[in-house]
Formats: sequence, structure tokens, C-alpha cells
Amino acid sequence: MKLARKMPLVNDETLFVHLAAGDLDLASDSTAVSRFLDCCRLESLPKDPYGADKAGFDGARVSRYRRFTTCRFFPGERGRATCHGACGRLASEVGCLVPLDGPDAHRFYQSDAINRFQGNNYREWAGIEANMFPFLTRWASLLHSMVAWQRPYDTAVCRVGFHLIGYLAQPGETVSCSPEGAHHDGYAYISMLHLNTTGVFNGGDSVIFGSSETELFRTPMRQRFEAVVINDRAVKHLGTSMTAEPYARGMRMILVTTLHQDREEVPNTPYFDGNFE
Repeated sequence: MKLARKMPLVNDETLFVHLAAGDLDLASDSTAVSRFLDCCRLESLPKDPYGADKAGFDGARVSRYRRFTTCRFFPGERGRATCHGACGRLASEVGCLVPLDGPDAHRFYQSDAINRFQGNNYREWAGIEANMFPFLTRWASLLHSMVAWQRPYDTAVCRVGFHLIGYLAQPGETVSCSPEGAHHDGYAYISMLHLNTTGVFNGGDSVIFGSSETELFRTPMRQRFEAVVINDRAVKHLGTSMTAEPYARGMRMILVTTLHQDREEVPNTPYFDGNFE
């Protein structure tokens, strides 16, 4: 996996980068892509019980499905040294993705300072399926190369959280995609990767906001593998509510990825709003 064209580094000046579907060159990763997409089915995702069927900030019902896993990503030579051969060629090419041990791998926390819908609440979900990891390792490596770290790219170890999220609306129904409203996730960087949308009449746009809630960017996010990569400390984001077609269920699936330099690597890194406790 690589970029088809040069992109600016996401940092304190370049607050976000938009990747159209054609900006990702996946030609050499067809097997990993195929296995990943085979797992991206709504029926394979457990229903997200947190806030289910309640109304979001916009009054629309919450109807989400999710899997979640947090990993440490070791790039380059660090990856080759960490995997001890278990990842084979993948580690030698892009790095090594290692899930955290125990329940911490699937537990997520945000304070109510940034999530007024589900803040101050530890949430725990089923983990990402094993067949997805070859693709996710490549995706983590690409994101790792697109953002600014406190240490050089080839040595910076980061924590990466993968949220595979599905939204489901009954015919003619509107459901909330961001029940907390415009928000930060609480990390250094995040990305949203669009995987599939069917039966949606309108909505589900990805919107980025600057200071004073000024809209900076909006995309319908309809193409598979279209993505945005965001400086999470500097801007907020929102997924607009989506409305299903009158006579069909509406479904949308995205992969949200969070990144932050690992605390063990940089002990004094200011973690944003209490994540990775």
C-alpha cells in the first residue's frame, strides 16, 4: 500500500489531508485487501450497546455496530526486531502491529470534556478479526508516514486504535453518525476510511471544523477507500446524520483509526484528554 501521489505531512500547519479513492495504490496488496473487505460486513459486527437507540445531539436515533482493537505499531527496523519472524515478509516491508495484552486491547475511554454523549465511561467491544490485520498493518504504516512525530519516522513507535463501525437505518429512517456532535477523539491524529455505503438517500458526510466551529472541509465519503487524516488536537470532526432510501435499509461502514506516540517511547508526551490511562 502506498500513495499514488505526494501528500503534505499532517502537522500543526497542515491540519488535515483528504485522500480520494484513487490516491491509494493497492495493486500490490490485493490478497490483504480482499480478506479485509470480506470481514467488513454488517452481519459480522456486534451491535454497539453504548447509547443504542437513544437520540444523538441532532435528535436522530443511534444505531451502530462495532469492533475495536488497540495495538502498538513498530515501524521499519523496530518492526523487524519486534516481530521475531512471526510476521514474516510483512514486518520486513512495513513494520509490526502488536495488539495490547488483555482487556486493554478492546477498552476505550474518553472524558465528557470531548464526548458529551458517552464521556467518562469505559467502553469495551469485541476485537478486530485476525484476517483484517495484514491490511491494517499496511494502513497503520501508511498513516504513520503521513503525520508528524516527536521522534523520526523510522523509530517512532505509536499506539493505533482501530474502530470498525457500521451504521444501519431502516427504510426512510434517519440515524445519527456522530451523536456527540462536532468533537475531538482525544488523540494526536485520527483518520476515517470509507468502506461501503448502500441504500443511503443522503447524509453521512465527513465534516472538519476549525476554531469557533467554522467548517473547513466536507466530503460525502461515498468512494471505497476515500479517507481523511486529521490533526485531532487542532480540529474537530463530525459525521452528519444519514437517511435511508424510502424502500431500502441504509448501511454505512467506516474504519476510524486513532494514533498517538507511545508513552513508553516519549514519557513526557502530553496525552490529549486522558486517553491511554
